[in-house]
Amino acid sequence: INVYGSHVEISGATEGRTAYAVTFDGALGDVFGQTLGDPATAEFDVRPAKPALRGLDREWITLDPTADVPSVSVTSINHDEVRVRAWAVSPPNVREFRQYLDRQYSDDTADVPDTWPLVLDEIVAIDGGGDRYVETPIDLTRAFSQAGTQIVVRVESTLDLGPSDEAYWRNMPTIAWVQR
Repeated sequence: INVYGSHVEISGATEGRTAYAVTFDGALGDVFGQTLGDPATAEFDVRPAKPALRGLDREWITLDPTADVPSVSVTSINHDEVRVRAWAVSPPNVREFRQYLDRQYSDDTADVPDTWPLVLDEIVAIDGGGDRYVETPIDLTRAFSQAGTQIVVRVESTLDLGPSDEAYWRNMPTIAWVQR
């Protein structure tokens, strides 16, 4: 809750397609000692949430080597699934990785270098979904079993979106160099 002059801002985790009511107690007072007198209620509806994919939080991720399951997580809203791909890499590929990232965020096609063997390509189901954000862990056991200790992971929406779609920018692929 924030107060800006004569305005009160209330924010929090809302869920799409939900009606909310906020009631201010009649005893709520201002700096001059005046009160509302009667309770005041404001009602509002939250529309359906637009699909969004929030990805890997860093471009370079080091996993806990003692973890039972090597995994990374993505957060999404209104997605049923995501596509996950991983490629085997090693330190000499760092420059190619940087170039790949740069192309990913430009108008060029971001093709993966031919020198990176694909070690994982699967669709991962998202449980929960609906009009709220959910976190989805992505098990990388198979990728690491084929690649060793370092992979590049790309998680992308399975929605049919292109750069001219408004929703594309909220659902861009997310990429990270992950080591175990």
